[in-house]
Amino acid sequence: MSTDDAEKTFTGFFGNLQQAHARIEERLQELEGAADAVTEPARAPKALETMASVLEFFSTFGAQHTEDEEKTLFPRLQPLPDFKLMLAAFDFQHRMVETEQRALAARVQGFTPAGAAGLREQAHRFVEVHRAHILAEERGLFPLAEKHLPRRVLVAMTLELRVLNA
Repeated sequence: MSTDDAEKTFTGFFGNLQQAHARIEERLQELEGAADAVTEPARAPKALETMASVLEFFSTFGAQHTEDEEKTLFPRLQPLPDFKLMLAAFDFQHRMVETEQRALAARVQGFTPAGAAGLREQAHRFVEVHRAHILAEERGLFPLAEKHLPRRVLVAMTLELRVLNA
């Protein structure tokens, strides 16, 4: 994509992040279904397979998405005083999501029927933390960042995001 093409679609940066959020939401829904099924012995094996697949998605695509935000968007916002506390909160949220993901992976890996209810709760907690984070980004951070960042920066971020994900 040329700079001219990026200029025409400069909001593409936030659109790309929101598309990633939509993919993440699909996988969170799968995880919820698996979490609800894992407490039923006949459905537990398939539920565990689904959970493992979802965790693999978050280990790859989810990690790349977080990196995209932290390498393209956050550095541009750090010098702006209005974003100091907000960025600290979003960085904390990223770490919370990662912590919940590790806890969920440990429960999936060490699954026993006696621990099914705890696994279900952990999965739902992961979903809840992740959804809250996405909501805060889409309703708070992204619109505010788009208003504060100059057009040329938005174009540069769009191009960087495409290179990072090529």
